[in-house]
This record gives sequence, structure tokens and C-alpha cells, in this order.
Amino acid sequence: MLSTIIKLSSLTKHTGLLNELTHEQACNIATEASKQGVAGWILERLKTDYQSEQGYEILKNELFKQTIFVHLKNQENISIINEIYRLLNAENIEVVLLKGAALMTSYYSDISLRPIGDIDIWVGHNDVYRAHKILKQISTNRNDKTFRTYVLQESIRTHLPELHIDGQVVELHYNMYSPDSLMNPKDNIAHNLIVHGKFTLLNDVMLLYHLTTHILKNRATLGVRIGWIVDIVMLFEKWGGEKSAQTCMAAMQQNERVAAKMLLIWRYVVSLTSENISNKICSILGVSELPIDASHLLSTNEGYKHGLRMRLRAIRTLFVATYRSIAEVKGISAKTKRMRDILYDIHNRYNYQ
Repeated sequence: MLSTIIKLSSLTKHTGLLNELTHEQACNIATEASKQGVAGWILERLKTDYQSEQGYEILKNELFKQTIFVHLKNQENISIINEIYRLLNAENIEVVLLKGAALMTSYYSDISLRPIGDIDIWVGHNDVYRAHKILKQISTNRNDKTFRTYVLQESIRTHLPELHIDGQVVELHYNMYSPDSLMNPKDNIAHNLIVHGKFTLLNDVMLLYHLTTHILKNRATLGVRIGWIVDIVMLFEKWGGEKSAQTCMAAMQQNERVAAKMLLIWRYVVSLTSENISNKICSILGVSELPIDASHLLSTNEGYKHGLRMRLRAIRTLFVATYRSIAEVKGISAKTKRMRDILYDIHNRYNYQ
């Protein structure tokens, strides 16, 4: 099924794909397309290339049901974003939209084409705690204990505790990446911003870099949503082949350590673009042997197990770091001493040096 959804997401028509489609298959495709964040995108592709095929009406109706929900939800999301801008701009705090929120509001032709799970915004490090305090006034969750925990772990995090505003999760970022991440770009985000309509966004190079490294990060843990690949497909189509290739080159120069991995992701992206865009990007970047299917990039059981191992390892590493901090404290209480002993045991059990 994932292979079918990838083909339907492609800007190249795959003739005969819907000719033997049953109602049950259409329902399953629409449900999975919604999970992958491409129900609206595929609906637009159907109207363009697949109207003559037998299963067109069945699949169109099922996808339309999913897309209506996305449209209504994103209308609410835009209202929340506007309120965030109003509150923070009144205090002279600059707000930058990231990831899905930026793409949905400023790049996709219709808000129903890009569902978003949460609203990610970036605020400069000097303003982030003030911004968090302001937004907490309209948030339904106000866990100060969680907030203090985040502050103590600031060096390994990228955002403050999530806020719940009108039923939507809002994450307030102060770093694009954790300070010790291998994916940190050379340029400072604050020097690479543009105003697109009424919203402030990352410029093209930083936007492409951030979206691609987001895919890389999740590919190593729980897999990739097709919608994340389509995000870059959409940008390439809007920019055109030559500008897309130049933007890719500039993004690779931001971090030479992950440049080859970024190029790997773009190979899959280019395989879904229209032919003229694909040929131009491939010729400039020197990319050849495009993959036929990107299914193995997506979430799998093995990918889930690998992600779980990675997360457990991160937890152990955090325990060790906490233990080392506590071990240096003099005159600690019995409760803290007990915690130190537990962390010490974990440290020895996993042999973390």
C-alpha cells in the first residue's frame, strides 16, 4: 500500500494504478494517506492525472473526507498562530514559524494540502523564557515542575515544555538543534530569516536544510512520513530545477559532515518531481540512478525497534550525565544520595565511561 501511495504522490503519472481499485482498497489508501500526511496532496494529483481511470471517483470521495478534516483543523491552527503573533509582537518578540506551520501557511497553495501535528515556532534565546511566560497565560497546561526540569536540561534540548493552546500543542524552540548535535549548520538562524506575507520564516537554504535534517534524524529512529518528502518535492516545483539545485548546494555547505546523507534524501525527493525539474536537478548535482521506491525510508517494525534502542541509549546517557553532576555535590541529602547510588548502578551496568 505504501508503494501505491508513493506513486500517487509522485508528479509523474503511473498509468493504470486505479483501474482495479475496490472500495475497501480505496478506504485503506485514504486512511494510510492521511496518516502519512498526503491525503490532500494525492487528491490534487488525482484531479490532474487520474480522472480517466476506473477507480478515480471511489478514491476521490474517500480522500475528500480526510481532506475536509485537515482544512477545518488548519483554520483553527491559523487562528492560534495569529494569536501567538499578536501576543508576542506586542512585546517586541520576533516569532519564526518552523516546519509544517511555515509550509502550511506560506508555501502550499491550499491549507488542506498540509496537515500539521503541532505548531513549531522559534524565538531567540534571549526572549524564549519571556515568550513562554506570555503564552502560558492562554495555555491549558501550566506544569512548573516540568518547566524547571527542562531548564536544568537546557544544554541537550531544543525547546521548552510544550504548551496546549485551544487544543493544539505548541512547541517554543530556542535552538534549531541541540548544541552538541552533528547536524548544527554553520550559519546562525537569526541571520537567515525572511518575511513571507505576514509571517517570518527561514530563508530558502535554511528551510531546505532544516526539513532535510529533520528527515535524517527521524529516519535513524522511527522512520519517515511520505508528507515530509512531499514537502521538499513541493518546494522544488515552486523554485524550479536550477534554483532547487543551487539551494541544495548551499544547504550542503552548511554542514559537510551530513552533506552525503542529505544528497541521499534528495535522490528520493527528485524521483517524485516532474521530469523537467528532475532532469535539471540531477544534471547540476550529478545525481544518477534514482531509486524507484522510497518505501524503506518509512516507518517499519525494525525501524521502531531501532528507534526504541536509540531512545533508551539517550536516557542512559542522560542518567550518567546527571550522576556525574550529583557526584560532585557535597553535603547531599539522603534522598539525593539514594538517587546518586541508583545512577551509579546504571552507570556501571551499562559500562558508560
